Amino acid sequence: MYCIVLLLFSLPFYTVHCAVPPKVKVSSSESESGTKLHCWVYGFYPRDVEVKWIKNGRDEIYSEESAEILPNPDGTYQIRVSVEVTPEEGATYSCHVDHSSLEKTMVVPFETEPGHRSISRIVMLILAVFFLSLVALGIYVTRNRESKERFNLLFCTYPWVVWPPLP
Repeated sequence: MYCIVLLLFSLPFYTVHCAVPPKVKVSSSESESGTKLHCWVYGFYPRDVEVKWIKNGRDEIYSEESAEILPNPDGTYQIRVSVEVTPEEGATYSCHVDHSSLEKTMVVPFETEPGHRSISRIVMLILAVFFLSLVALGIYVTRNRESKERFNLLFCTYPWVVWPPLP
């Protein structure tokens, strides 16, 4: 019994020091001025971590928002670093995570969903064709209505004129 009591009293003074590697997810969202890239790093221990966005493998992109490391209920930590970018043709973006549990920096590339841009172009093309069809239909109906009014006006003014002429 003495050993159990001694263990319970001394347990708070002992901590297990283990390193838990981070998990990383990257995503994007549309904003007013372009695209916002998000790098969510979670489930890591100890608390200290460095997270940054890199453009084209060498240029660091600085975030306008301050990123705060938050605790998880299980004793690990999480952080989300977001940057605002204007998409450029051929530009690549990647989230770089440096943590004491990793032998080397973890690099997670941001990849757009395949076909995302082509789908939006197809939708825009379909909407443009639909809009132009409505405009053409409106012009056709308006002209057709005017020609009927001219015919009725001609017939009422000159009732002896039969249109089309009878053989």
